[in-house]
Amino acid sequence: PNCTSAIFVALQLINLQENDEIIVPNLTHASAILPIIYSHKCKIKVCDFHEKSSYNLNLNHFKSLITSKTKVFIASYLHGFPFNLNEIEIICKINNIKIIEDAAQGLGVKISGKNAGTIGDYGCFSFGANKLLRTGEGGALIYKNQDEHNIICLLYTSDAADEEDS
Repeated sequence: PNCTSAIFVALQLINLQENDEIIVPNLTHASAILPIIYSHKCKIKVCDFHEKSSYNLNLNHFKSLITSKTKVFIASYLHGFPFNLNEIEIICKINNIKIIEDAAQGLGVKISGKNAGTIGDYGCFSFGANKLLRTGEGGALIYKNQDEHNIICLLYTSDAADEEDS
């Protein structure tokens, strides 16, 4: 129904454990944090912004937040302002950290020629009444792994529930 739900589903796919850590930017919307609070007993770590004009994260602070328990970074493009995900993506790959892009307000945003929401492991979108693409309500989750598609269908579609009943 919305980006918050898409983030919730992405977090379910990552197999998080109690006390795992999730890094979020300090400039985000509550809907990027609520799925963490609702679904997991993970520790939320907040990363500072460095450049007010570009909304880029402070990479030194980002790196200092990473521990062996850090499993996810949620990239939020609040008000359509992207940050340099290229450097963060490299850091995350080295440290085996999944990237969830909260692109609810980033539809149409480009980062080094790529569409926001297509760079990380998961892209989450919203189509609510105050978004660029409005359907009144709705959301989307982009993912790259076919096995995850099958899990999502099993857990979150009525077709899967109907098949189990027969």
